[in-house]
Amino acid sequence: MFVTLKYGDRLPTVALVQSLLVAHRFDVQVDGHFGHDTREAVRAFHQRAHVTPVQDVVIPRTWEALSATSPPRALRVVEQIDGSDAIGMLMCMPRVR
Repeated sequence: MFVTLKYGDRLPTVALVQSLLVAHRFDVQVDGHFGHDTREAVRAFHQRAHVTPVQDVVIPRTWEALSATSPPRALRVVEQIDGSDAIGMLMCMPRVR
């Protein structure tokens, strides 16, 4: 199941998308807040990965395209969004094809 994310969302899942965007060499802060920089990075990623329609929300096709390449061994993720923003590490297993 894929979660649709949009501008203004404050979720740990946003931090996962941000971590994947960083792995794709986009300059976004991994903070769990879907702000301006994340919105622009998502739009640019859609263009680069030929995800159509190009938009500034994370949709199932975004998740598929982000995970289509080898993920990094560890992703920084926000475990809670409450002002203290605990940052943790999510260890990724190698993709099995």
